[in-house]
Amino acid sequence: MTIILILLVLSTMAGTATGLTFKVQGLIPVSVLIAVSAAVVLHSAGFGPVGGISVIVACLVVTQLAYLAATFLLYKREPLIQDEVDGDPSKPGK
Repeated sequence: MTIILILLVLSTMAGTATGLTFKVQGLIPVSVLIAVSAAVVLHSAGFGPVGGISVIVACLVVTQLAYLAATFLLYKREPLIQDEVDGDPSKPGK
């Protein structure tokens, strides 16, 4: 149980760090790294195939949710169409 919690916390930290520093393409190598390292750790801890796969899927889901949360916090204000057309920020309330 401790190994599962540690893997989930590390996956959350990796997803948050990826969301704060890279674009969405950064999730590909991070996800592969998480899946392979979690598989090695879980296999060495004696987890079976069903338990190991479910933990790896949970780690990948947590990573992507942490990535989304970090990017939403980083880009709170979405760009408006007017900002892209004329380059000037729109006034609040308009």
